[in-house]
Amino acid sequence: MQARAARHEHCDEETLEHCDETLEHCDETLEHCDDVTIEHRDGEGYLNTVMMEEHLNTESRHADSQSHHADSQSRHADSQSRDADLQSRHADSQSHHADSQSRHADSQPHHADSQPHHADSQSRHADSQSRHADSQ
Repeated sequence: MQARAARHEHCDEETLEHCDETLEHCDETLEHCDDVTIEHRDGEGYLNTVMMEEHLNTESRHADSQSHHADSQSRHADSQSRDADLQSRHADSQSHHADSQSRHADSQPHHADSQPHHADSQSRHADSQSRHADSQ
């Protein structure tokens, strides 16, 4: 404590409450500061180095964030593309189903037309069998 008090003559020895701006980032009682930090804190080079590192860390985090955002946008675009493909396939399937129903509807009158013909032919066959039986 002697060395610190000697350096900061105008500081209260116990709490260093009235310290100058070179200790502005330290706790009042210096609980969170170590001796090495205090010894170098008042040198501009140290503060500049710390601020530069913080600035670089911030820029690095910002770049990571932008990269993550670009990845998210890319995944979103892929997802939209897959949705469009699914919708297209669904539309194709509906179109195919409509064609199939249309063909089925077209075949219905033909089937109905053939019914009376089939009935006539059965009737003629019965008549023919009846005549054959009569001739026996």
